[in-house]
Amino acid sequence: GPQAGVFGLPDCPPLDTVCEKVKILLDFGAYTPLVQGIVAQAQYWRDPFNDALFRRKSRFLAGMNQLNQFNPIYRSNLMKTSNVTLVRFTQDSTVIPYASEWFGFFKIGQDKEVYTLQESYELWDEDRLGLKEMWNQNRLHFLSIYDDHLKIPNEFWEKKVYPRLRN
Repeated sequence: GPQAGVFGLPDCPPLDTVCEKVKILLDFGAYTPLVQGIVAQAQYWRDPFNDALFRRKSRFLAGMNQLNQFNPIYRSNLMKTSNVTLVRFTQDSTVIPYASEWFGFFKIGQDKEVYTLQESYELWDEDRLGLKEMWNQNRLHFLSIYDDHLKIPNEFWEKKVYPRLRN
């Protein structure tokens, strides 16, 4: 899933003028209370050109990822899980950037280069969700599939995912 947010439209070619205009319109409306309240996808919209607005107006993702303030209950609840397995789809046309599936995102101020979870100050250095601690305990796992969004072959489930669910 889009753990760190999305900034792009599915199947929208880069530098396509119509898509760029739709992104501007979505950015304009995605942070309004009405849209945040009725459109689930808007709760994942994250504009790297205006991170302050995202942090201020996001009703879901900024809070869940503890980007504004730390809530120890969120961290404590996640730490109760025995394992967390994050799967990313390296040809994803829905979650843009696909690095978001591992808590990465576009570097602030542009939409080309991404940072990784391990380069995130709040989520890694401050470990607000406990992901770094889970990594150090071998409880956080990263898996990749070379395919589009949610196209998971049965063999992948059987060999990669199910064994992690049993632990």
